[in-house]
Amino acid sequence: MYCTLNTHKLDVDKVLGREIGLNDFLFAHVKSQPKEIRIQKGCEAFGMTLTDTGCGVVFIKRLQPGGMMAFASQSCGGMIEIGDQIEKINNVSFIGRRHYEVAAYLKSIPVGATFLLRLVSPEKSPICE
Repeated sequence: MYCTLNTHKLDVDKVLGREIGLNDFLFAHVKSQPKEIRIQKGCEAFGMTLTDTGCGVVFIKRLQPGGMMAFASQSCGGMIEIGDQIEKINNVSFIGRRHYEVAAYLKSIPVGATFLLRLVSPEKSPICE
């Protein structure tokens, strides 16, 4: 899914970009089971920040407290998490795409419409909690 630099934690600020030193450690975060969530777009702003690895993996970097996506996550038992890969929206694949393409697609969904979001969380290790 993606690698973090010098931390085993799912710290999206430490996702490997292009720089790596000789003394750095890489930690690979692999995919767990996908999850699908139906969400009704309640306003123009989603209240989340997206980023990508530059290699076709778009994931959630931040959820704004009180924002639409934080509320949607709370409503579905916390299924939307920081670090989740956005794999599909309404059966349109975003694998191999950039974060701004996902943002443009989400923005194009009319307010009041319901969309299907397919996410994949990184596998959680019981050792590294």
